[in-house]
Amino acid sequence: MTAFALGACESADNIKTSADSFYHPGLIGRVLDVPPPAVPVSSGEPAGALLAGPGLSELPDASVDSVVAPGLKAWLTFAERKDLALASEEAAIGKTGRTVDWQSHDGSHALTAGGTATAVDDVYRSLRGDVCRDVRQNITKMGDSHFATVPLCRTEISAGVVVWAIGAAN
Repeated sequence: MTAFALGACESADNIKTSADSFYHPGLIGRVLDVPPPAVPVSSGEPAGALLAGPGLSELPDASVDSVVAPGLKAWLTFAERKDLALASEEAAIGKTGRTVDWQSHDGSHALTAGGTATAVDDVYRSLRGDVCRDVRQNITKMGDSHFATVPLCRTEISAGVVVWAIGAAN
């Protein structure tokens, strides 16, 4: 029993006298007190899987207009709104300030509209408890540029299908 107790202690020859040094456990102490595994640390705010879950859900056609700012809808066709909505969904789960470019083409592959979606602020919880993020939506079409900033909130529309739709931030 005494040998077991002494095996957990460090030998007197290895004891450090400096107050700044770290005392290492003896043989049995090292077996019993295994250090924890390294933890990966990422800097910055929540992004990616923390906000979207294991993967970004496919945006259903019925949900496209719930992502695009009301003032921008009149300028865009459905296909253009869908491209902007997809870019906004991607921006919502990215780091603050990350810009996602988008473009829309017609049947002959000619550019009809384009723009960007940018997460302009950190993720926050609304007064209703939803996880939300402000996204700035920019469009350029026929030489005209328009933009709007919308609060997109993480919304489960069916079992396992999550979209970032315009929500009430308060």
